[in-house]
This record gives sequence, structure tokens and C-alpha cells, in this order.
Amino acid sequence: MKRGVAAVAAVALLTVACSANSPRPTPVTAAAIGAAFAATHEVDFADEHFAMQVSAVTSDGHGGTFTAAIGLRDPTGDGKGMIVGFWHDATFVGLAQNFEVLALSDVRAAGTGRFTASYVNYRDSDPLCCPSGKPALLRIDYHWNGKAFVTGKPLPANLYRPNPEIVVPPPAG
Repeated sequence: MKRGVAAVAAVALLTVACSANSPRPTPVTAAAIGAAFAATHEVDFADEHFAMQVSAVTSDGHGGTFTAAIGLRDPTGDGKGMIVGFWHDATFVGLAQNFEVLALSDVRAAGTGRFTASYVNYRDSDPLCCPSGKPALLRIDYHWNGKAFVTGKPLPANLYRPNPEIVVPPPAG
């Protein structure tokens, strides 16, 4: 019995010692997010890039982190044209979709490997100044499926205009 307890204690100590010496994953920096968004551009206008607005971080459940960040088209004359990018630790893993939406309010952590993005809810006939959709913010949940961030429901078409600008992301890491 004592040998079994001693063996379990030795394994526990070895596990703690090895994990203490293991390098921790490096989280993505604001500068790296900015660089990835600067390398992201519209298909039709290669000089239209994106600038980071806000970000959120959550655990990956294995000692690392996931980050979601909103990018705004840059330059922009009307403050519209936004995307959401995702990172696992310091590695870019993709966009929420491959086209611009009109506007996002924020993105928030929603649990391990989960984010909620709040899209400004336009009706089809709304001018850019005056969204009137109900609810005012349409919350879309994204979760990590082991390869990418996905959502259980597609974005409603009223969150972007017909023929939205398609974006080309930086290479996935």
C-alpha cells in the first residue's frame, strides 16, 4: 500500500515538475493582431485593409488562449465594413466569415473556446446611419470545433449589403 501511495506521489511530483518546465503558449499581441489585419484586404481593393478595434480572450481549456478581434475597414469614410478574426495563442486561425459586415458592436468571451459577437442589426431598407432592426444587436455565438471557429446559424443577410466586399485574410498560421 505504501509503495502504491509513494508511486502516485512520485508521478504527481514529476507531472508538476515537467509542467513547470514546459513553455507556456504565447498569447497573441495587439501588434500581431494589427499586423494580421493590415495584411487582410478586400478582393477588389487591395489597398483597403483593416484596423483592430476591440478584442476578447478566453481559455482553450488546455493552458492556452483563444482571441477574437474586430477589424474595421481602413481607410473608411463611414465607419462601416467590419470583420472578426480569431487566434489560437499567437496563431491566426481564421475569420468569422470571408466578407465584411456593416457593423459590429463588440465581441466577448462566452466560455472556454467560445465567443459572442454582437452585430448591429440593420433592416434591408435602413440607411447606414440608422439601423432599426429588433433587437438592436444580434448576438451570434462562435465556438472552436478543433479546426476553426464556427457558428450554429448563418448570418442573416441584413447584416451586410448585397454583394458584400469579399476579404482575403492573411495566411493561417
